[in-house]
Amino acid sequence: MNKFAAQIEQDMDFLMSGDVKKSISFDNATLYLKKASNLLRNAGLIVESKQIDNIIIKKERVII
Repeated sequence: MNKFAAQIEQDMDFLMSGDVKKSISFDNATLYLKKASNLLRNAGLIVESKQIDNIIIKKERVII
């Protein structure tokens, strides 16, 4: 349970930092965003989860 809580904190710290735009180019950024989206969806925060999904879609458009 502690590991799960630590992962949630790490994902939310990433999202709340001002470095998301800068970090979005890193390979693991999509992984963190997907995890955060799943955590929000599991918590019942569907709108917030979809907002993160939109960020992922925008990132993939830039790379392609």
